Amino acid sequence: MSLKLVKSMNDVDLEKRLWSRRLVFLIVLVGGVFICVYVLYSQKLDLHQKTNCPIEKLAHHTILLIDKTDVLQRDQINLIRKKLLDISRDLFPGERLSIYTIDDVDFYGKHPIFSKCSPGSGKHFSELTSNPKIGEIKFVVKFARPVEQLIGHLTRQESHEQSPILEDIAELPYKAHFGKEVKSRNIIIISDMMQNTTGINIYHHTIEQLMISTENFTLEHMKNINISAFVIPRPKHKNRQREILENYWPRVFQFNNNFQFMFLN
Repeated sequence: MSLKLVKSMNDVDLEKRLWSRRLVFLIVLVGGVFICVYVLYSQKLDLHQKTNCPIEKLAHHTILLIDKTDVLQRDQINLIRKKLLDISRDLFPGERLSIYTIDDVDFYGKHPIFSKCSPGSGKHFSELTSNPKIGEIKFVVKFARPVEQLIGHLTRQESHEQSPILEDIAELPYKAHFGKEVKSRNIIIISDMMQNTTGINIYHHTIEQLMISTENFTLEHMKNINISAFVIPRPKHKNRQREILENYWPRVFQFNNNFQFMFLN
C-alpha cells in the first residue's frame, strides 16, 4: 500500500472522528437548550391579571407595615423611600408584597393600599436563561414604579392621637394570602415602635404594666413568621425608645426567634 493511500485513509478517519465529535457536541447543546426551555415553561404559572400573582399557589408573601401616626423629618422620608425600594428589589419573582399603614382611623380590618406580586428585578435573571435587561424593564414598569408612586402618600405629614402598632401587627396573619399554606411569610415594620393606645401606652406604663396589658393579645399564631422592624429614631424620647426596643418588644415576640430590629439611619 502506497504512502499516499495510507495518508489519505488516515485523513478520512480523522475527518470522521471530528464530525462525530461535532455531532455529539451538537446533540448535547440542543438537548441542553431543550431542557432549559422545558424547565422554564413547566415552571411558568398562570398569573392573576391585576396582581400578577400565581393563581394556584403563592410561595412567598411579604407584608410591609408603615407607621403614619407621627410627623416625619425630610431625611427620614428619604430613608423610608430608599428602604421601600430596596425591599421591592429584593423580592423573589412571584413574591407578593402587601403594604398596610398604621393609623388611628381603624385598628382592625384594614385593607392594603398595595398588594401585587413582583416579576423580579433584573438581578434575579441569568444571561443563560433570560435577558436581565428586559426583566429589569418589566420590573420597573409593572412593579417598582407603582410602589414608588405610593411613597408620597405613605410619608405624607400626619399626626394621630394614637399609635396602635401592636393591634395592627396582631391582625396581619389573618390577612388574605398570608396563611400557613404560604411557604415563606415576612412582616417588615417601619415605625418608631412607640405603642400608644388607651390600653397599652409606653409613655405612661412601666414595662411590666405593658406586658400585663399585652397578655390580652394572642400572638402564638405568628410563630413561623419572620418579623423585623426598621425603627424611626425619636431623639426626644431616645432613652425610653431604647428601653422599649430592648425590654418590651422582644418579650412580646418571645415565641419568635426571628424577630430583629435596627434603626433606620
